[in-house]
Amino acid sequence: MSKNKTDRLLKLKDVIEIAGIGKSTIYSLLQKNKFPKPVRLSPRAIRFSENAIQDWIEEKKQNSLMEDDLESKKQQEVASR
Repeated sequence: MSKNKTDRLLKLKDVIEIAGIGKSTIYSLLQKNKFPKPVRLSPRAIRFSENAIQDWIEEKKQNSLMEDDLESKKQQEVASR
């Protein structure tokens, strides 16, 4: 979990800026349960937990590093044959 003790609630436009992905991608990921669920404040207002978004970004970065490491190992194995 994020080290930030205060958890701000972010508007979608802020999440788009922080995560660097578009609105339609966020909604697509939400449908697939691959993005942090928003908090519904009222029938017309949703917000996203800043800590949950930051944790999601960190998870994506870690997954990317692991995938890069695996790909590098595969390339080394192929080169050594």
